[in-house]
Amino acid sequence: MKKIWSILLVLVVSLVTASSVFGADQGLDVDADVDLQLVDVDQEKEQVDKIFSRFKEADTLIQSKSLEYGGREFESDIVKGLVPDEADILEVVYDDDRKVDLVYIDYMFDGDRVIVDYFADGTVHKTVTDNDNDVIIANINDVEYDVIDLNQIQNTKRTEDELKEIQELLEDGELDKVEELSNTTINKENGQTIVSLSDDSMSDINSATTDVLPGNPGTILNDKLADHVYTRSNQYVEALDDRGHNPYTFNGVYETQRNFIEYSKDDQYYSAGTTVSIIASFWEVSKNSAKGWLSLAFVAWDTYEAIDRAINAIDTIQYNFHGGKVATVNDPTEYNDEVKAWEIWDWDGLVGVSWTYDGVYRDPTWGHHAQSHALSFSNLTATNNALDYYDTIVDTFGVWNQGQGNFSSPN
Repeated sequence: MKKIWSILLVLVVSLVTASSVFGADQGLDVDADVDLQLVDVDQEKEQVDKIFSRFKEADTLIQSKSLEYGGREFESDIVKGLVPDEADILEVVYDDDRKVDLVYIDYMFDGDRVIVDYFADGTVHKTVTDNDNDVIIANINDVEYDVIDLNQIQNTKRTEDELKEIQELLEDGELDKVEELSNTTINKENGQTIVSLSDDSMSDINSATTDVLPGNPGTILNDKLADHVYTRSNQYVEALDDRGHNPYTFNGVYETQRNFIEYSKDDQYYSAGTTVSIIASFWEVSKNSAKGWLSLAFVAWDTYEAIDRAINAIDTIQYNFHGGKVATVNDPTEYNDEVKAWEIWDWDGLVGVSWTYDGVYRDPTWGHHAQSHALSFSNLTATNNALDYYDTIVDTFGVWNQGQGNFSSPN
């Protein structure tokens, strides 16, 4: 689990080692020195007034782009001379539609990412990702430091036996028994059953902690992918012809993924009060993206960009799911409606988040990590199998006597 330490600053400190400041009893496991000079904010504090003066003067003169989660993005020229000359500026944002106006500048300098948050009341936060030492260091207005060890990501993964047990219980509809299993919670989201990983040894923390996913799963975690994803009319069924029915009938194919089981995840814990800049630095995304993901999990932040509750920030995650393909035939012999005439189901599929890598990980996208054999069946094959079986039943018994069936679950 990520470890976050806060230090009240009573002296101006230029360079502090982990052992000398935090002490062995603090549990800080960082081998390299923590260079607090990286987050010195003396210069930034001196230029707060200049920053806001420049933005207010340029507000109506320089083109800007509105961001979904607050503020407008400006061209980097507006902060010329206010960041190191060698800085590669990633983003400049001014937000005056809030209780305390905010400017934040996000840039790369000497191989490290730097985010400086300027607040109109003189408050300054500086967050640096120290890639040499694998830590994020944040100076919260010369009052507090947060140091995050990026090597303390928590990995949790189910064994194959655990996964099989949950799969069998879900197939039998025994949700109460699933919930009794260790390291497991179960809930319904948008009608979908999702079985999540939890750490029972940290139950007190986990009970008040919100998981925040990178990106938006969208339809990936929706129950039914599509209804009648493939339809074809005028299918000839010989058995219907032999018994005086209209021999041409409609058929349909349904695809479903259901009962998502969290299989593995990497995450880091952040306490309430952690700044959005720290979380954006962990995910290596813009603050606007981080705010979007926090919002999807109903996590809010205050005037000074501190989150209102503890979270587990998910880095990578995979879900196993029950995938199925069902083919139907419109039956005139008994139901005068669609009946399920063929199906295939399996637990082969994995969905989750993937990151693009180009020196750093960025732009997470949700998709399929392992194919479901059932979903890989072509719709034409499913249709032909259904028609053959339907024809055999009607030819043998004179009517369809196999029931109507459930199109989004087995049997």
